Amino acid sequence: MDALEILGPTGVVAGRLAHYEERPEQAELAGAVDRVMREGGRLMAEAGTGVGKSFAYLVPAIIAAAERNERVVIATHTIALQEQLLGQDVPFLSGILPAEFSVVLAKGRGNFLCQRRMHMARRTGKQLFDGRGHDEQLERIIAWSKTTDDGSLQGLDFVADREVWSKVNAEAGNCLGRACDFYDRCFYQEGRRRIRNANIIVANHHFLFADMALRKVGWNLLPDYQHLVLDEGHAIEDVAGDYLGLRVSRGMVFHVLRQLASRQGKGVLHTTPDAGLAIRRVQEAREIASFFFDEVLAWHDAKRPPNHRLTTPGRFNLDLARALDDVASSVSQLADGEESKEKRQELQARGTRCEAIANEVEALVMMARPGHVYWAERDGRRDNVALRSAPVDVGPELGEHLWERLKSLTITSATLSAGGEEGFTHLAARIGLNESRTLMAGSPFDYRSQARLIVDGRVPDPREGDAYEDALPDAVLHHVGRSEGGTFVLFTSYQSLDRCHDACASALRNQGYTVFKQGDGLPRAAMLQQFKEAHDAVLFGTDSFWQGVDVPGDDLATVIITRLPFAVPTHPLQEARTQAIERGGGNAFGDFSLPQAILKFKQGFGRLIRSKRDRGVVVILDQRVVTKRYGRRFLAALPDLDVEVLEPDRR
Repeated sequence: MDALEILGPTGVVAGRLAHYEERPEQAELAGAVDRVMREGGRLMAEAGTGVGKSFAYLVPAIIAAAERNERVVIATHTIALQEQLLGQDVPFLSGILPAEFSVVLAKGRGNFLCQRRMHMARRTGKQLFDGRGHDEQLERIIAWSKTTDDGSLQGLDFVADREVWSKVNAEAGNCLGRACDFYDRCFYQEGRRRIRNANIIVANHHFLFADMALRKVGWNLLPDYQHLVLDEGHAIEDVAGDYLGLRVSRGMVFHVLRQLASRQGKGVLHTTPDAGLAIRRVQEAREIASFFFDEVLAWHDAKRPPNHRLTTPGRFNLDLARALDDVASSVSQLADGEESKEKRQELQARGTRCEAIANEVEALVMMARPGHVYWAERDGRRDNVALRSAPVDVGPELGEHLWERLKSLTITSATLSAGGEEGFTHLAARIGLNESRTLMAGSPFDYRSQARLIVDGRVPDPREGDAYEDALPDAVLHHVGRSEGGTFVLFTSYQSLDRCHDACASALRNQGYTVFKQGDGLPRAAMLQQFKEAHDAVLFGTDSFWQGVDVPGDDLATVIITRLPFAVPTHPLQEARTQAIERGGGNAFGDFSLPQAILKFKQGFGRLIRSKRDRGVVVILDQRVVTKRYGRRFLAALPDLDVEVLEPDRR
């Protein structure tokens, strides 16, 4: 098979697609991916929206798997792209290509139903659950277990409460292996067998990095593979930093303790004889956890200016770590005396989890991991707070334990370069990729005829603070009024989003617009669906709406970027990384902050044009893009299109 022939104007793809369009950019990308898979090496390829990236790497992957018997792992950042690959692209290609290959989706074990735990929960349900409809949910799961093919959470026909699913899933550290009565019909084990037998495996970035971490200690989630394709590669550094770091939150600790013994007298310990001491220790740990996280929250909220970086080991006491160790010890002793292998395994898993969290609390408080930065952050609901750490530099870890063992690596995204061929060096340096080929495949869209860019210089410079924030609502109302469809208003902070939304939401609704605001409780997927159905809606969003959002057609006609997306310089991780660059003799702004902002800016711009039929306007409410020398680099990183600057009235 020849990748270029398959995707070309006389190939099988063209013959099957009713509205085939020849895409030179797709052919260029497919040729580069095929070449690196055949010859070996590293490829960083930026390919704009509309290129058809997935076909461009899937066809070479299928050739590698079917003709050379080489295994390929494709890792994505978002679930939406995984669903596209498995639900649309792979079935289409498998139906037209003369090749035998298998593709499976790799899922973490927590996504699978454990039948042993499910039946144990049914026997002790009244003592496990606190009665908020949990018994009914368990019965629905049991009924579903008799009809499901793969036992995957994603196939469940209702949204299960976290407390219920956590008691029936195939959680790590809670498996009897071949000693389990359900081993031969275990959904998780069957999933592992499918992965071991697959030519091509689709996973998310987190699964990939989990496998990398386990391989360091002699275990693995993925079978050996020769080729890795990392789509949505712009997210690699952030996801790797999250995975390689530590995080302990109030909600996490209370969830684990609640599984053992809740305030309502429910939990696995209440199904265990002679558990009085363990239950008392859980109660003590709960009280100590409340004091601990209250202290962290008070410290967090008292910081002025708001930099929540921990710089001194031992800032908080280790009572919580000791209390969790005591719980783990008591639970493990109960497990040792338990006759039932199922119950013994359940108790051992709970004790091991408490011990692991105790170790993480101690590592965070004592700042025990070299090369990490430590901080506290609010997390979700009002009183939840977390201690976190992340490596300042993920590059050495990725280079040694992932890139070096591959025959080929392909990293692709619509935004990898911070401007031109030399713009790849920023991300390459951040992720430890010393040598690689690069490709800028461009986009098949005619941005000059499909899009306009307006820079509204009438809005004050964002550095003017309140003057800028006060001017935003009128500017948003003006540009929404000129739109011929739906509008995204993208912010870099929730504070600015809330202030602008509160100032103009009523006026927008009075004019007949449907208004959505990120953070109002509606899940992102549901918000996007309702946005599309409204046709003329206005959505106020921040980080997660800058990327991975696809709204083709007239439903999105205007994207308003309120501010150039520079990361908050006082965020502990941002601060530590810029300091490390300065210590190394680099320029933190030019080498890190600016390229990082340009990549995110390109992501926000990319929300507008998603097909050749799309038309629309991107509005920038940050005059620095034309008044500052570095602003030219933002504009230069965009496709070729007309730029209109609205000058301030100097009268």
